[in-house]
Amino acid sequence: MKKTKKLFIAVVVFFLTSFTLFEAVIITAPYYYKPQKSDCILILGYALKDGYHPDEWLEMRLSKGLELFNRGFGEFIIVSGGKGPKDQIPVGESMRNWLLERGVPDNKIVVEDRSSTTFTNIDFSKKIIRDKEKKRVLVVTSDFHLFRSMLIAKDNLEYCSGASAPSSKPLKKTLSYIRESAAIIKYYIFDRINR
Repeated sequence: MKKTKKLFIAVVVFFLTSFTLFEAVIITAPYYYKPQKSDCILILGYALKDGYHPDEWLEMRLSKGLELFNRGFGEFIIVSGGKGPKDQIPVGESMRNWLLERGVPDNKIVVEDRSSTTFTNIDFSKKIIRDKEKKRVLVVTSDFHLFRSMLIAKDNLEYCSGASAPSSKPLKKTLSYIRESAAIIKYYIFDRINR
């Protein structure tokens, strides 16, 4: 009985220590991934608030991508996101509309509108990048999402750098950081093996 209890405690301590270290890496990712001048800027999609317009976090991603585009970090922008069950239009199309309203020329925006996960965001966008004979990609996403996005991007793209947008709503952000650990494990067990 004592051995079982000790084993249980050891497993719990190992899990909590590993989880804490994992979360520390995820949380600090925005400090060590820095944007580099690239051929294109890939903005990863997120939720729409009413089926048509970007929600607050997606707007923050778009704002960061627009800022980097205006500073010359990419020749064009890829907006990536498919149509969710509650969406009236694909996320990518909503992102395109947002950028057009802020003065980005239509010929500088490429829409990827089939993806439903971070893995497919990057995987489907990879074909667009190759078709345009480009290599260097700057991935833009939320702060809590940057570490996993860069893991996937480095597995799938030739040259990539990353930039993060801040996230509001502290409780939702904390839950998103916790969720990222499980999502990274899922990527390595399922997506990466089955690609």
